Amino acid sequence: MIILYRSTPRIKEILDDLLSTGDYEDYSEIINLAIMNLSVLQEELEKGSDSILPLNRTRVHQVNKGSTQGRESGGASRREIQGSSSNYLKAEYSLRRLLGITNPPFELPKVAQAKDQIQQVPVNKWFFGQHNRLLPAKFSCRSIANLMVQTGEAISLDQYSPQIAEAATAFGDSLRNLDEHFGLNRDEALSTAFPSSGERKHKSVERYISQFIGQTTREGRLTGLLSDMNFIAKDAHSEDVVSLTDIGWQFALIENPVLDRPVNDLPETLSPEEKSFLKDHILRSLPIERNAFLTLLKCIRDGANSPSEMDEYLRASLDPKLLASMSDSFLSTQRSGAISRMIDLNLVKRVRDGIYVKYVSTEIGETFLEVEGEC
Repeated sequence: MIILYRSTPRIKEILDDLLSTGDYEDYSEIINLAIMNLSVLQEELEKGSDSILPLNRTRVHQVNKGSTQGRESGGASRREIQGSSSNYLKAEYSLRRLLGITNPPFELPKVAQAKDQIQQVPVNKWFFGQHNRLLPAKFSCRSIANLMVQTGEAISLDQYSPQIAEAATAFGDSLRNLDEHFGLNRDEALSTAFPSSGERKHKSVERYISQFIGQTTREGRLTGLLSDMNFIAKDAHSEDVVSLTDIGWQFALIENPVLDRPVNDLPETLSPEEKSFLKDHILRSLPIERNAFLTLLKCIRDGANSPSEMDEYLRASLDPKLLASMSDSFLSTQRSGAISRMIDLNLVKRVRDGIYVKYVSTEIGETFLEVEGEC
Protein backbone atom coordinates (compact mmCIF):
# COMPACT_ATOMS: atom_id res chain seq x y z
CA MET A 1 0.00 0.00 0.00
CA ILE A 2 1.31 3.46 -0.91
CA ILE A 3 0.30 6.45 1.24
CA LEU A 4 1.40 9.99 0.40
CA TYR A 5 1.77 12.59 3.13
CA ARG A 6 3.00 16.19 3.34
CA SER A 7 6.22 16.66 5.33
CA THR A 8 7.56 19.87 6.82
CA PRO A 9 11.19 20.80 6.04
CA ARG A 10 12.13 20.06 9.66
CA ILE A 11 10.59 16.56 9.58
CA LYS A 12 12.37 15.85 6.27
CA GLU A 13 15.66 16.94 7.90
CA ILE A 14 15.04 14.55 10.82
CA LEU A 15 14.23 11.69 8.43
CA ASP A 16 17.46 12.33 6.52
CA ASP A 17 19.48 12.33 9.75
CA LEU A 18 17.93 9.03 10.83
CA LEU A 19 18.51 7.43 7.44
CA SER A 20 22.16 8.55 7.45
CA THR A 21 22.83 6.42 10.58
CA GLY A 22 22.59 3.28 8.44
CA ASP A 23 20.18 1.66 10.90
CA TYR A 24 17.19 1.92 8.57
CA GLU A 25 16.62 0.67 5.05
CA ASP A 26 14.54 3.59 3.80
CA TYR A 27 12.05 6.25 4.84
CA SER A 28 9.24 3.70 4.92
CA GLU A 29 10.95 1.70 7.66
CA ILE A 30 11.46 4.82 9.80
CA ILE A 31 7.85 5.92 9.39
CA ASN A 32 6.48 2.42 10.07
CA LEU A 33 8.49 2.19 13.31
CA ALA A 34 7.38 5.68 14.34
CA ILE A 35 3.72 4.71 13.86
CA MET A 36 4.21 1.51 15.88
CA ASN A 37 5.91 3.63 18.55
CA LEU A 38 2.92 5.96 18.69
CA SER A 39 0.53 2.99 18.86
CA VAL A 40 2.36 1.51 21.84
CA LEU A 41 2.42 4.84 23.66
CA GLN A 42 -1.30 5.29 23.02
CA GLU A 43 -2.06 1.83 24.41
CA GLU A 44 0.01 2.54 27.53
CA LEU A 45 -1.69 5.90 28.06
CA GLU A 46 -5.13 4.31 27.75
CA LYS A 47 -4.10 1.77 30.40
CA GLY A 48 -3.03 4.57 32.69
CA SER A 49 0.56 3.34 32.71
CA ASP A 50 3.00 5.26 34.91
CA SER A 51 6.06 3.67 33.35
CA ILE A 52 6.28 5.65 30.10
CA LEU A 53 9.67 7.25 29.65
CA PRO A 54 10.88 9.52 26.85
CA LEU A 55 11.66 7.39 23.82
CA ASN A 56 14.20 8.09 21.12
CA ARG A 57 15.54 6.28 18.10
CA THR A 58 14.76 2.56 18.12
CA ARG A 59 17.67 0.38 17.15
CA VAL A 60 16.13 -2.64 15.46
CA HIS A 61 18.23 -5.79 15.78
CA GLN A 62 18.35 -7.45 12.40
CA VAL A 63 19.47 -10.84 11.23
CA ASN A 64 20.60 -11.26 7.62
CA LYS A 65 19.11 -7.92 6.63
CA GLY A 66 18.25 -7.76 2.96
CA SER A 67 18.72 -11.50 2.45
CA THR A 68 16.00 -13.88 1.33
CA GLN A 69 18.01 -16.96 2.20
CA GLY A 70 16.68 -17.17 5.75
CA ARG A 71 13.06 -17.00 4.57
CA GLU A 72 13.58 -19.51 1.78
CA SER A 73 15.29 -21.98 4.11
CA GLY A 74 12.72 -21.68 6.84
CA GLY A 75 14.95 -19.45 8.99
CA ALA A 76 13.53 -16.84 11.34
CA SER A 77 12.11 -13.76 9.68
CA ARG A 78 13.25 -10.28 10.59
CA ARG A 79 10.12 -9.68 12.67
CA GLU A 80 10.63 -12.96 14.53
CA ILE A 81 14.22 -12.06 15.30
CA GLN A 82 13.60 -8.53 16.49
CA GLY A 83 10.71 -9.62 18.72
CA SER A 84 7.58 -7.55 19.08
CA SER A 85 7.92 -3.86 18.37
CA SER A 86 6.30 -3.25 21.74
CA ASN A 87 9.18 -4.98 23.49
CA TYR A 88 11.79 -2.91 21.70
CA LEU A 89 9.98 0.35 22.28
CA LYS A 90 9.63 -0.32 26.00
CA ALA A 91 13.35 -1.01 26.16
CA GLU A 92 14.35 1.91 23.96
CA TYR A 93 15.66 4.28 26.62
CA SER A 94 18.05 1.56 27.74
CA LEU A 95 19.16 0.38 24.31
CA ARG A 96 20.06 3.62 22.64
CA ARG A 97 23.64 4.80 22.76
CA LEU A 98 24.52 8.09 24.43
CA LEU A 99 25.09 9.58 21.00
CA GLY A 100 27.25 12.70 21.05
CA ILE A 101 27.52 12.65 24.85
CA THR A 102 30.85 12.22 26.59
CA ASN A 103 30.54 14.23 29.78
CA PRO A 104 28.15 13.20 32.58
CA PRO A 105 25.39 15.63 33.62
CA PHE A 106 27.06 16.20 37.02
CA GLU A 107 30.25 15.30 38.85
CA LEU A 108 30.46 11.57 39.50
CA PRO A 109 32.07 9.63 42.38
CA LYS A 110 35.56 8.50 41.44
CA VAL A 111 36.83 4.94 41.83
CA ALA A 112 40.26 4.81 43.42
CA GLN A 113 43.00 2.37 42.56
CA ALA A 114 43.37 -0.36 45.18
CA LYS A 115 46.46 0.36 47.27
CA ASP A 116 47.06 -3.22 48.35
CA GLN A 117 46.41 -6.37 46.37
CA ILE A 118 44.87 -9.10 48.51
CA GLN A 119 47.00 -12.21 48.46
CA GLN A 120 44.27 -14.77 49.21
CA VAL A 121 40.49 -14.36 49.27
CA PRO A 122 38.39 -17.35 50.41
CA VAL A 123 35.74 -18.41 47.94
CA ASN A 124 32.88 -17.30 50.23
CA LYS A 125 34.17 -13.70 49.93
CA TRP A 126 34.14 -13.69 46.12
CA PHE A 127 31.43 -11.82 44.26
CA PHE A 128 28.17 -13.72 44.69
CA GLY A 129 28.04 -16.56 42.18
CA GLN A 130 24.61 -15.58 40.86
CA HIS A 131 26.23 -12.41 39.50
CA ASN A 132 27.30 -14.56 36.61
CA ARG A 133 27.11 -12.50 33.40
CA LEU A 134 28.37 -9.09 32.34
CA LEU A 135 25.94 -8.15 29.54
CA PRO A 136 23.10 -7.54 32.06
CA ALA A 137 25.47 -5.26 34.00
CA LYS A 138 26.17 -3.37 30.77
CA PHE A 139 22.43 -3.04 30.10
CA SER A 140 21.81 -1.64 33.60
CA CYS A 141 24.73 0.80 33.38
CA ARG A 142 23.43 2.07 30.04
CA SER A 143 19.93 2.41 31.51
CA ILE A 144 21.14 4.37 34.52
CA ALA A 145 23.33 6.59 32.32
CA ASN A 146 20.38 7.46 30.11
CA LEU A 147 18.17 8.18 33.11
CA MET A 148 20.86 10.42 34.60
CA VAL A 149 21.03 12.34 31.33
CA GLN A 150 17.25 12.65 31.16
CA THR A 151 16.76 13.73 34.77
CA GLY A 152 20.03 15.59 35.29
CA GLU A 153 20.50 13.96 38.67
CA ALA A 154 21.18 10.72 40.52
CA ILE A 155 18.33 8.21 40.45
CA SER A 156 16.16 6.54 43.08
CA LEU A 157 16.44 2.76 43.06
CA ASP A 158 12.90 2.39 44.40
CA GLN A 159 11.52 4.56 41.61
CA TYR A 160 13.54 3.40 38.62
CA SER A 161 14.63 -0.20 39.27
CA PRO A 162 11.23 -1.66 38.25
CA GLN A 163 11.32 0.32 34.99
CA ILE A 164 14.87 -0.77 34.18
CA ALA A 165 13.94 -4.38 34.95
CA GLU A 166 10.85 -4.13 32.71
CA ALA A 167 13.06 -2.91 29.88
CA ALA A 168 15.51 -5.73 30.61
CA THR A 169 12.63 -8.22 30.40
CA ALA A 170 11.63 -6.95 26.96
CA PHE A 171 15.24 -7.04 25.82
CA GLY A 172 15.74 -10.51 27.30
CA ASP A 173 12.73 -11.83 25.38
CA SER A 174 14.25 -10.46 22.18
CA LEU A 175 17.60 -12.07 23.00
CA ARG A 176 15.84 -15.40 23.50
CA ASN A 177 14.60 -15.10 19.91
CA LEU A 178 18.22 -14.67 18.84
CA ASP A 179 19.29 -17.64 20.97
CA GLU A 180 16.71 -19.79 19.21
CA HIS A 181 17.68 -18.49 15.78
CA PHE A 182 21.38 -19.21 16.30
CA GLY A 183 20.71 -22.52 18.10
CA LEU A 184 22.57 -21.45 21.24
CA ASN A 185 22.60 -23.75 24.24
CA ARG A 186 22.30 -22.61 27.83
CA ASP A 187 26.03 -22.02 28.23
CA GLU A 188 26.22 -19.80 25.14
CA ALA A 189 22.85 -18.01 25.34
CA LEU A 190 22.83 -14.24 24.99
CA SER A 191 19.72 -14.02 27.18
CA THR A 192 21.24 -15.70 30.25
CA ALA A 193 20.52 -13.74 33.47
CA PHE A 194 17.98 -11.43 31.81
CA PRO A 195 14.44 -11.65 33.23
CA SER A 196 11.72 -13.42 31.27
CA SER A 197 8.12 -12.43 30.62
CA GLY A 198 6.91 -16.00 31.24
CA GLU A 199 4.98 -17.41 34.17
CA ARG A 200 7.82 -16.70 36.60
CA LYS A 201 8.30 -13.11 35.45
CA HIS A 202 7.82 -11.63 38.91
CA LYS A 203 10.58 -13.73 40.44
CA SER A 204 12.96 -13.23 37.52
CA VAL A 205 12.43 -9.45 37.69
CA GLU A 206 13.13 -9.44 41.42
CA ARG A 207 16.28 -11.47 40.84
CA TYR A 208 17.44 -9.09 38.12
CA ILE A 209 16.90 -6.06 40.34
CA SER A 210 18.78 -7.56 43.28
CA GLN A 211 21.64 -8.97 41.23
CA PHE A 212 22.11 -6.65 38.23
CA ILE A 213 20.74 -3.26 39.32
CA GLY A 214 21.13 -3.00 43.08
CA GLN A 215 19.42 -2.90 46.44
CA THR A 216 20.19 -1.34 49.80
CA THR A 217 20.28 -3.62 52.85
CA ARG A 218 18.84 -2.69 56.24
CA GLU A 219 22.36 -1.80 57.29
CA GLY A 220 22.57 0.66 54.40
CA ARG A 221 24.97 -1.42 52.30
CA LEU A 222 24.53 -1.40 48.53
CA THR A 223 24.45 -4.89 46.97
CA GLY A 224 24.50 -6.33 43.44
CA LEU A 225 27.03 -6.75 40.65
CA LEU A 226 27.06 -3.03 39.75
CA SER A 227 28.10 -2.27 43.32
CA ASP A 228 30.61 -5.15 43.36
CA MET A 229 32.22 -3.73 40.22
CA ASN A 230 32.23 -0.15 41.58
CA PHE A 231 29.97 0.94 38.72
CA ILE A 232 27.47 2.67 41.02
CA ALA A 233 27.71 4.48 44.34
CA LYS A 234 25.17 5.75 46.85
CA ASP A 235 24.40 9.42 47.21
CA ALA A 236 25.88 10.79 50.43
CA HIS A 237 22.53 12.21 51.50
CA SER A 238 20.14 9.37 50.62
CA GLU A 239 20.51 5.60 50.95
CA ASP A 240 18.10 4.93 48.07
CA VAL A 241 19.66 7.30 45.54
CA VAL A 242 22.58 6.16 43.36
CA SER A 243 24.60 7.37 40.42
CA LEU A 244 27.16 5.82 38.16
CA THR A 245 30.76 6.24 39.20
CA ASP A 246 33.30 7.60 36.76
CA ILE A 247 34.17 3.99 35.86
CA GLY A 248 30.50 3.03 35.45
CA TRP A 249 29.93 6.04 33.18
CA GLN A 250 32.93 5.18 31.01
CA PHE A 251 31.73 1.57 30.73
CA ALA A 252 28.22 2.70 29.77
CA LEU A 253 29.55 4.83 26.90
CA ILE A 254 31.60 2.10 25.21
CA GLU A 255 29.84 0.64 22.15
CA ASN A 256 28.43 -2.84 22.71
CA PRO A 257 27.93 -5.38 19.87
CA VAL A 258 24.52 -6.51 21.16
CA LEU A 259 23.04 -3.18 22.24
CA ASP A 260 24.43 -0.92 19.55
CA ARG A 261 24.87 -2.83 16.30
CA PRO A 262 22.53 -4.65 13.92
CA VAL A 263 22.80 -8.37 14.62
CA ASN A 264 23.79 -9.94 11.30
CA ASP A 265 25.95 -12.70 12.76
CA LEU A 266 26.27 -14.22 16.21
CA PRO A 267 27.79 -11.42 18.32
CA GLU A 268 30.10 -11.50 21.29
CA THR A 269 28.33 -10.18 24.38
CA LEU A 270 31.13 -7.65 24.93
CA SER A 271 33.32 -5.78 22.47
CA PRO A 272 37.12 -6.09 22.60
CA GLU A 273 37.24 -2.55 23.97
CA GLU A 274 34.80 -3.43 26.76
CA LYS A 275 36.76 -6.55 27.66
CA SER A 276 40.04 -4.65 27.79
CA PHE A 277 38.43 -1.88 29.87
CA LEU A 278 36.99 -4.34 32.39
CA LYS A 279 40.17 -6.39 32.63
CA ASP A 280 42.22 -3.28 33.41
CA HIS A 281 39.60 -2.12 35.92
CA ILE A 282 39.70 -5.48 37.72
CA LEU A 283 43.50 -5.48 37.89
CA ARG A 284 43.62 -1.89 39.09
CA SER A 285 40.65 -1.48 41.43
CA LEU A 286 38.92 -4.82 42.21
CA PRO A 287 41.33 -6.96 44.25
CA ILE A 288 38.66 -9.50 45.24
CA GLU A 289 37.69 -10.23 41.63
CA ARG A 290 41.35 -10.20 40.60
CA ASN A 291 42.14 -12.77 43.27
CA ALA A 292 39.22 -15.00 42.30
CA PHE A 293 40.29 -14.97 38.64
CA LEU A 294 43.94 -15.68 39.49
CA THR A 295 42.90 -18.56 41.75
CA LEU A 296 40.87 -20.21 38.99
CA LEU A 297 43.55 -19.62 36.35
CA LYS A 298 46.12 -21.29 38.62
CA CYS A 299 43.62 -24.08 39.19
CA ILE A 300 43.46 -24.70 35.43
CA ARG A 301 47.23 -24.39 35.09
CA ASP A 302 47.63 -27.08 37.77
CA GLY A 303 45.43 -29.48 35.81
CA ALA A 304 42.16 -29.16 37.73
CA ASN A 305 40.09 -28.05 34.75
CA SER A 306 36.70 -29.72 35.16
CA PRO A 307 33.94 -28.35 37.45
CA SER A 308 34.33 -31.16 39.99
CA GLU A 309 38.13 -30.94 39.98
CA MET A 310 37.96 -27.18 40.44
CA ASP A 311 35.65 -27.57 43.42
CA GLU A 312 38.05 -30.05 45.02
CA TYR A 313 40.94 -27.66 44.36
CA LEU A 314 39.04 -24.83 46.07
CA ARG A 315 38.07 -27.02 49.03
CA ALA A 316 41.71 -27.91 49.60
CA SER A 317 42.57 -24.22 49.94
CA LEU A 318 39.97 -23.49 52.62
CA ASP A 319 40.39 -23.37 56.36
CA PRO A 320 38.77 -26.52 57.83
CA LYS A 321 36.34 -24.49 59.96
CA LEU A 322 35.22 -22.46 56.97
CA LEU A 323 34.93 -25.58 54.82
CA ALA A 324 32.71 -27.24 57.43
CA SER A 325 30.31 -24.30 57.31
CA MET A 326 30.11 -24.11 53.51
CA SER A 327 27.75 -26.25 51.47
CA ASP A 328 28.94 -27.96 48.29
CA SER A 329 26.24 -26.16 46.27
CA PHE A 330 27.36 -22.74 47.48
CA LEU A 331 30.98 -23.43 46.61
CA SER A 332 29.96 -24.67 43.15
CA THR A 333 27.82 -21.56 42.60
CA GLN A 334 30.71 -19.29 43.55
CA ARG A 335 33.07 -21.10 41.20
CA SER A 336 30.55 -21.22 38.36
CA GLY A 337 29.73 -17.51 38.62
CA ALA A 338 33.39 -16.46 38.52
CA ILE A 339 34.10 -18.78 35.59
CA SER A 340 31.13 -17.33 33.66
CA ARG A 341 32.44 -13.79 34.15
CA MET A 342 35.88 -14.95 33.02
CA ILE A 343 34.37 -16.48 29.88
CA ASP A 344 32.63 -13.17 29.12
CA LEU A 345 36.06 -11.52 29.33
CA ASN A 346 37.70 -14.23 27.18
CA LEU A 347 40.08 -15.23 29.99
CA VAL A 348 38.97 -18.85 29.77
CA LYS A 349 36.83 -20.87 27.39
CA ARG A 350 34.54 -23.82 27.88
CA VAL A 351 35.29 -27.04 25.96
CA ARG A 352 32.67 -29.78 25.74
CA ASP A 353 33.27 -33.49 25.16
CA GLY A 354 29.81 -35.03 25.11
CA ILE A 355 28.31 -34.43 28.54
CA TYR A 356 31.68 -33.51 30.03
CA VAL A 357 33.02 -29.97 30.34
CA LYS A 358 36.50 -28.67 30.93
CA TYR A 359 37.98 -25.19 30.96
CA VAL A 360 41.12 -23.95 29.27
CA SER A 361 42.79 -20.59 29.71
CA THR A 362 43.12 -18.35 26.68
CA GLU A 363 46.15 -16.33 25.67
CA ILE A 364 44.54 -13.34 27.36
CA GLY A 365 44.00 -15.46 30.47
CA GLU A 366 47.65 -16.47 30.52
CA THR A 367 48.63 -12.81 30.27
CA PHE A 368 46.28 -12.02 33.15
CA LEU A 369 47.93 -14.76 35.23
CA GLU A 370 51.33 -13.17 34.69
CA VAL A 371 50.32 -10.12 36.73
CA GLU A 372 50.68 -12.20 39.91
CA GLY A 373 54.43 -11.84 39.75
CA GLU A 374 54.17 -8.11 39.07
CA CYS A 375 52.17 -7.22 42.16
